[in-house]
Amino acid sequence: IDRELKEADAARMFFSRMGIAGDRIVYEGDSRNTYENAVFSRRIAGDTAKTGRWVLVTSALHMPRAMGVFRGAGWNVLAYPVDYSTDGQGRFEIGFQPISALSQLNRAMREWIGLFAYRILGRTSTIAPSANTLPDN
Repeated sequence: IDRELKEADAARMFFSRMGIAGDRIVYEGDSRNTYENAVFSRRIAGDTAKTGRWVLVTSALHMPRAMGVFRGAGWNVLAYPVDYSTDGQGRFEIGFQPISALSQLNRAMREWIGLFAYRILGRTSTIAPSANTLPDN
């Protein structure tokens, strides 16, 4: 809702608080979505985006779309998924939790719709990117 604080600003504050000097990291703060982030970051990185080896850190749920988009924009990236959605209990249980289920369904549908939309728009070469489906890995 509040677009004043962008992800790049939050990252800058986080790394600063962790003691990392500000001149050691370059931030891209103009993008509004994953596609723009890949394209704008590629402009900053230049040819090293393709020739270097980069690690893409994002939510595990969002990783397939992000990998497809970054590879489509010419990045040589490895996936490092974080933020797995678990209850922390390490158990399987069948139950009736409609609110939780609807929330999970909403998040999953958003990613699947994004995968299909990005494929239709030509922003990714496949609906479900993986190490086996992309030749540049």
